[in-house]
Amino acid sequence: MAIYQLPSKRWKTNVWFAGKKVKTKTFSTKELAQRFEREEIRNLEFTDSGGITHKEYKYSELFELWFKNAQLFKRPTSLAKDIQMNRVYVHPIIGNLGTREINSTVLNQIIYSMKARELKISSINNVIQHFKAVLNWATREELIIKNPSMNYRQLKETRKEMKFWSEEEVTTFLRHTNLFYTGEKRWIHVFYLLLFTTGMRLGEALGLQWHQVDWNNDSIYICQMWGVLENKLIPSTKGKSDRRVPLQEQLKYELRQFKATHTGKFIFDSGTGVPVDANNLRTRFWNKDIQKAGLRRIRIHDARHTFATIFLSKTNDIQSLKVFLGHQSITTTQLYTHFVQSKISEYTKVMNWDFTHEANVISLRKA
Repeated sequence: MAIYQLPSKRWKTNVWFAGKKVKTKTFSTKELAQRFEREEIRNLEFTDSGGITHKEYKYSELFELWFKNAQLFKRPTSLAKDIQMNRVYVHPIIGNLGTREINSTVLNQIIYSMKARELKISSINNVIQHFKAVLNWATREELIIKNPSMNYRQLKETRKEMKFWSEEEVTTFLRHTNLFYTGEKRWIHVFYLLLFTTGMRLGEALGLQWHQVDWNNDSIYICQMWGVLENKLIPSTKGKSDRRVPLQEQLKYELRQFKATHTGKFIFDSGTGVPVDANNLRTRFWNKDIQKAGLRRIRIHDARHTFATIFLSKTNDIQSLKVFLGHQSITTTQLYTHFVQSKISEYTKVMNWDFTHEANVISLRKA
């Protein structure tokens, strides 16, 4: 027993740590013995095997050290969110606490304060991910011995229903844009066709350059994206890994015709050396084109969901879809459904819609 009563009615505490008895002391009451044991174990947890006591950092100090490291690999927009989450939600509760003072009960106060503001569960979970990232990093860097958030879990949330179009709705939309956009505005139809046939994210499509199109192997190499908020080209994708997607036949034909008269740096160049503006694309074209086609409203990002669901309905290949979407984990791809693997060359004819017979479309935008 670690704590027991002696014949003299005093209470004895044997403090055990890492399988060894390290301290022994007697007290007049059991409560004092228990308090001594807790404090000694906590002190030992912050002492390494060589007997050197580590500095007890305040959480605010750990955040500053973590932030300097995060600047090496995180996007400015993500860093701005980290600063905001720390300033508004985390620092007021634990910023001035030492890491020994932080435990699940204290961390719960952050959650209670956010619930009091009636924030969404997804927003609360973002903050949990944030302070766990700081404390996990501090543990890996051996700035702290024990991670107070190690067993702290995110809140359960009901996932929102994913929006996407059916194959018939995509056909209706592309038939409309195929007829409507000719001449200098043909690029808009080509842009839509790219989204629905590759599942690219908006930033990846905007940042696409001609050298990424592999005409001989019918694929597009995705290795960069346009940072809409940063307004610059970012030499990586959201998933931090390059990938190839199939170059569908209709898209290949359109891009070849487009390239013949287009000399911009980006495929969807605005004429000023940067891609077309994402907000203008949404408000001036995407939303209006959906309305004109008589379809239910979806976001540009939902074209990616549409690609995934139609692709799976035709191929049952979740492993290839994971690669094409650039997911780091198959769990994310499984949100669409469960299927099997094949090769990229088998999918160049999968995402096809019958709309080209309705218009003579080869009238291209000038460079």
